[in-house]
Amino acid sequence: MKVLRVGLALLVVLSASAAGGAGLAVLVTVEGAGRLPRIDPSGPETIALGGRPHNLAVGSDGRAWVTDESTARVWVVEASTSRVSQLPIRGKRPHGIAVTPDGSRVLVASEVEGLLELFEIQGRVVAAEMPHHLAVTPDGIQVWITNHGSGDVAVFDAASRQLARRIPVGSSPHHVTFTPDGTRAYVVVEAGGEVVEIDVVSGGFAARTPVGRRPHGVAVAAEAAAGRPAPPPRP
Repeated sequence: MKVLRVGLALLVVLSASAAGGAGLAVLVTVEGAGRLPRIDPSGPETIALGGRPHNLAVGSDGRAWVTDESTARVWVVEASTSRVSQLPIRGKRPHGIAVTPDGSRVLVASEVEGLLELFEIQGRVVAAEMPHHLAVTPDGIQVWITNHGSGDVAVFDAASRQLARRIPVGSSPHHVTFTPDGTRAYVVVEAGGEVVEIDVVSGGFAARTPVGRRPHGVAVAAEAAAGRPAPPPRP
C-alpha cells in the first residue's frame, strides 16, 4: 500500500478517471500548502493551485471546481490535462460548492456576503447570513444551503433561483446531504452536537440525533452494501 503525505488535508472526493472513466481518482484539498493532490491508478500527482483551496466538487465531465478561501475565486481543474484556470466570483471567502446533476451549473456559497452564486448561467441570489455548505437534491430540483449566522437551511428552487423556504435547525449548521431517493435530508448542527433528519417534501423534522461535540461532515452509506440488512422503509 502506498502512502501519500499531503499535509493539512481538508476534503477528499472521488472523481471518474480521465482514462475513459475506467477507474476512480481521489482528489484532496490541502489548504495549508495550496495544493490539490490527485491519486489514481497511474500514480499520485500534485496540482499546484495557491491560496487556500478548501471545498471541491467534481462534475460529470470530470472537471474539479475548488473554492479558494483566501480570495474571491474558484479554481477549475481539467480532468484530462490537469490544466488549471480561475473563475472570479463576487463573494468573499467562498466555502461550499456543488455541481448540479446534469453538469450545467456550478453553485458557490460565500460566507462573508451571504451569497449563493450560480455559474454557467450567470446569476446571484442572497442566501442568508454566512452560508456555509450546500448540496443539490438528487433530482436536481432544489439547492439546500446551511447558514451559520441565521441557524437555518435555505432551500432554493434550482430552475427559478427563488427561495422556496427556510428551515430553522439550530446554531451553526454545517454540512447537509440527502438519501439517494431524495426523500430525507441530514443536517449537521455543530453547536447542538446533533444531526437533524428532515423530510424534504414537507420541510418538517423526522428526527434529531445527538452525536457528540462539534460534528461537521455527514454522508449517507448503503448499509446493505456493508453486509448489514437495510432498515425497513419508513411508514
